Amino acid sequence: MEINEVAREGGDEFAAVLLGADLTGAAVVANRMKLGISEAVNTRVPQVQQKLGHPFEITIGMALY
Repeated sequence: MEINEVAREGGDEFAAVLLGADLTGAAVVANRMKLGISEAVNTRVPQVQQKLGHPFEITIGMALY
């Protein structure tokens, strides 16, 4: 599954467009994004985890159109 477009929606919100994806494919991409971003922040910026008191995580919502 390939991300066709990413756009900033405002603040810390982003949208990723996956043309031709079904919910299963979108969930795979969302999980890879979630794990990749969380791992990168926790590894490269350990101060974030220390301030939060737990590992950094993101949340992702999905919609099918």
